[in-house]
Amino acid sequence: MLGKIIQTSLLGLTLVASASAFNLANAAEDRKPMDYNSVRETTAEIESYENEITIVRHRSSGKTLASFHADPQLIDQNSMMIFEVKSHGETGSVSRWRCIAIHDVAECLGSPVKIRYLPEDTRIEMSFRLKPKLKRERRQAYAGR
Repeated sequence: MLGKIIQTSLLGLTLVASASAFNLANAAEDRKPMDYNSVRETTAEIESYENEITIVRHRSSGKTLASFHADPQLIDQNSMMIFEVKSHGETGSVSRWRCIAIHDVAECLGSPVKIRYLPEDTRIEMSFRLKPKLKRERRQAYAGR
């Protein structure tokens, strides 16, 4: 339908992963190596405009922020991607960050987006969806109605 599949890789805890790879060689025997399963990676494929993908980071003890990052990935020239991060708690949810990427996913997620947990937050969710760009001719047609 879109002519190309958008594939995005989102990484959480990026700094922890790179630090652990550096420190593994220097680890003492009494210290346990970092569990590589703690790095949460999600791969998502968007094939149509109707799909909205949500990635959830549940708060755990000792975690002060959630981090989202993606490798550069071109977006179809007739589309744009809308990213939004919300924090959720027992009292409700609040939008914390929003970005629209026109050409490349890295416009929004090229450098890690780090959202600090609010005191009552239980999870932070990032959702994203693909939207069609309206061409100038279409906009003029809608304005003329």
